[in-house]
Amino acid sequence: MAKIVTIAPVIMNTGIIYALADRGDAWHNRAVDWFKSFKGRLVVPVTVVPEAC
Repeated sequence: MAKIVTIAPVIMNTGIIYALADRGDAWHNRAVDWFKSFKGRLVVPVTVVPEAC
């Protein structure tokens, strides 16, 4: 019987969004690598959007 694995959504915060956008950020490469490899659902709270901008 096949095993079904459920992955809970990941809540994104300002730090990871900022790191993804800013190539000069110390966490940029790690954030990009994680983002490319993550296969689940991402949730961005509405309060994070203006903070990241």
